Amino acid sequence: MIKIIFSLFILLTSTFAFAEEESEIVDCRAAKEFATISEFLKKEKVFPDSDPQIQKTALEVISGCEGSAQRFIQVFQTLDKAGFVRKNALSTAINYAKKSDAQARMFCMVFQKAYLKKYLDLTAADAFKLAEELSNGSKDDKAPSASDFEKTVGFCIDDRRISLPRKFCADFAKEVAKTSGRYEEDLFDDLKSLTLWFMTRSSGRQTAQNALTNSFEIVQHGPQAKENFFRALEYIKRTSGFPLKPHEAISLAAKISTQSHTFKKADSDH
Repeated sequence: MIKIIFSLFILLTSTFAFAEEESEIVDCRAAKEFATISEFLKKEKVFPDSDPQIQKTALEVISGCEGSAQRFIQVFQTLDKAGFVRKNALSTAINYAKKSDAQARMFCMVFQKAYLKKYLDLTAADAFKLAEELSNGSKDDKAPSASDFEKTVGFCIDDRRISLPRKFCADFAKEVAKTSGRYEEDLFDDLKSLTLWFMTRSSGRQTAQNALTNSFEIVQHGPQAKENFFRALEYIKRTSGFPLKPHEAISLAAKISTQSHTFKKADSDH
């Protein structure tokens, strides 16, 4: 009997130790979060005052711990203002209450930029899909850059020198944001300056869409890509061993810039 009790003690302590190693303990002001959610649901008349769904919803939301109430409210209000069925807005808001602050902010920002008429003017369904994709990212990639998405949208649709179709801008801004997330630095500033250079200085003065696309082909290779492109172009132009036409020199410099980053291999004795 003593042996059994001792074995059980070892099992329990080892299980607790394993749990401690696996996760960090975070304090949650659950009472405050619960009260905030409950009052919000009643104020917005999501449920009648005495509806048990208020308690059920609040309990589910606070499982997201600190900040869960604010994340819930932020996402719910964003979708509610867009005319979403409240049942769908509610389930999405509960989902984001359990995610990070950054993910909730990203979802709301992308949805608003994608949905509002003065920005990308997508359908509610397409805006929702885009916001979900960028806010959740993927298991393999780092979080997309919210800043680069927002700036790229503005540059693509508002700048009088660019002003491209909104559907193109939506797809393009998504790719810029996802690519930028791989690096420690954002890519938009380099993208913008390179695009304007292609439109004003390169051979043939490229159209806005071609300039934007070709610039992204360069800057997607990292924060050093733009500098490498211009350094390579300068060298090619002043070296007699490269008798190339202007567009050929640009093409070669762009190819060189694609080698602006690599992945460091782990040391191996084999």
